[in-house]
Amino acid sequence: MDADLQFDIDAIDKFLALHAQGYELVYGIKKTRGDEPIYKRLFSRVFYTLMECLGSPIQRNHTDYCLMTRHVCDALAEYGETNIIFRGLLKQLGFKQSPCYFEVKDRAAGESHFSPIKLINLSLDAITSFSVAPLRLIVFIGGVVFLIGLAMIIWTISDAFKGITPGGYATLACSLWFLGGLGMMCLGVVGEYLGKLYMEAKKRPRYYISSKLF
Repeated sequence: MDADLQFDIDAIDKFLALHAQGYELVYGIKKTRGDEPIYKRLFSRVFYTLMECLGSPIQRNHTDYCLMTRHVCDALAEYGETNIIFRGLLKQLGFKQSPCYFEVKDRAAGESHFSPIKLINLSLDAITSFSVAPLRLIVFIGGVVFLIGLAMIIWTISDAFKGITPGGYATLACSLWFLGGLGMMCLGVVGEYLGKLYMEAKKRPRYYISSKLF
């Protein structure tokens, strides 16, 4: 938990109660955002909505406030990544886990040092650490541009059969859209391979042994 006491210490009893029920990982979820500035609230909504669209495991209003058993800590230590997105890794660990909702308190001391630039950098790290969807988006955009170029070529050829001579601008535009879309699609295919290499290079554990019978 953070040292500014915004995380409700009374929620520790709830964490321990859930642990007593057999949960090995209990993570805190904010019920409210506290006295955050408006820009942080708006940025948070946009960020979590984007992460949900990209299929990221990060849950809305998830915090670093959590309870972990030794087994979970040992599993987390097996991740050798440099840019660790703690909240996303917790959700991917598996184990028997449960959320615990708490109220955010006013900051007891100090000021937040998270500037908008740092928030954007954190968001980019979170997106690129758990999703290759931006790379796949290139293929989709390239396909749309390619189809537009193809439609323009068909339209230009149709005008030529009607006796309407296409101008130089039309043929140039068709070529640019067609080749541009084709180039983006090829780049997207390369990006798909790079995305797989990127995820494999992380060498994240595929599973953990919960217990041994003998």
